[in-house]
Amino acid sequence: MRIAVGWVIVGGLGFATVFTLFLTPILYRWIAVLGAAPGEAAHRLRAEAEGQYRPSRD
Repeated sequence: MRIAVGWVIVGGLGFATVFTLFLTPILYRWIAVLGAAPGEAAHRLRAEAEGQYRPSRD
């Protein structure tokens, strides 16, 4: 019975390692394509900082 538990622990650790080191970055790159263009948020922030952003006066 200890051997079976040992295989489950080693297999689980191996799967978790492979998932976090390889599959997570791959899945992120697939999902990132669906988002905004890279650097878009920085571009908007820079435009606001340069004075093109005008808050409304209420």
